[in-house]
Amino acid sequence: MIAGRPSATALLVALSVLRCGGRYGLPDVSLQVADDALRMAGGHWGWLRRLAHNRPGRRVLDTIEALALPGLADHHCARKRWLFERMLTFGPDLRPIWVGVGFDALGLALLERSRVRSVVELDHPDSLRLRDAIVPSSSRITRSALSLPEDAERLLALCREHPSALIVEGVAMYLPPRPLLRLLRRLAALPVPPRLLFSALEPIRAGGRGFAVARGSTRRWLARQGEPFRWRCAPQRLAVVLRRLGYEADGVWDGAGFGEYAIDAISLRTG
Repeated sequence: MIAGRPSATALLVALSVLRCGGRYGLPDVSLQVADDALRMAGGHWGWLRRLAHNRPGRRVLDTIEALALPGLADHHCARKRWLFERMLTFGPDLRPIWVGVGFDALGLALLERSRVRSVVELDHPDSLRLRDAIVPSSSRITRSALSLPEDAERLLALCREHPSALIVEGVAMYLPPRPLLRLLRRLAALPVPPRLLFSALEPIRAGGRGFAVARGSTRRWLARQGEPFRWRCAPQRLAVVLRRLGYEADGVWDGAGFGEYAIDAISLRTG
């Protein structure tokens, strides 16, 4: 991330949600928070938001996406739809901890639609400042700044406090691989390992699409935002790693060939 600015990739996801979230049945609060984030972020984000609110503007955004990364908005929204369906299975004794919450509102919708009692939201301070202006924290929403891998100890401490579901959506690919795998091992070793819902990138491959293609324009844009991809892992390889740690995949979203997949993994020690 660029110091002093909210995450550009989180704002890009918000733009996807604003553009396509309704077609994927995302909660109304998701579209509203995305809209507010883009409006309050200002600059070119405000311009992109205005385009998303009218038919000619949406055609402009469709054209830009087709040239840069075709299918990105649909991918973001399909990922969130799958994630929300998994979250709705949480019982009342499970506390969701959302790492890199950005401008997502699924946790807010979860508090309204399920028996979950509270949600913990974590992100870089610059993103949280904008989020605080949009969605104030409350007795049911605990929010604090956290940066991985530097703050791994604090994340582990949060998971020790209460049976948790750790949601790491669209974050793992930005972390160095060794600290990330070390964190997974330490989470698995906790007295009550958290349920894990996270997404990861597949390796680059010939004939792939989306994130599975080496695109110089995407790489350069991410580098300029200070958010380059650092970690990729094939789903089969990651499943082996999780089994060695005592986790079993309860659900998998294959990403429809876009090069990013998601896993809902449950510790065999907690069931």
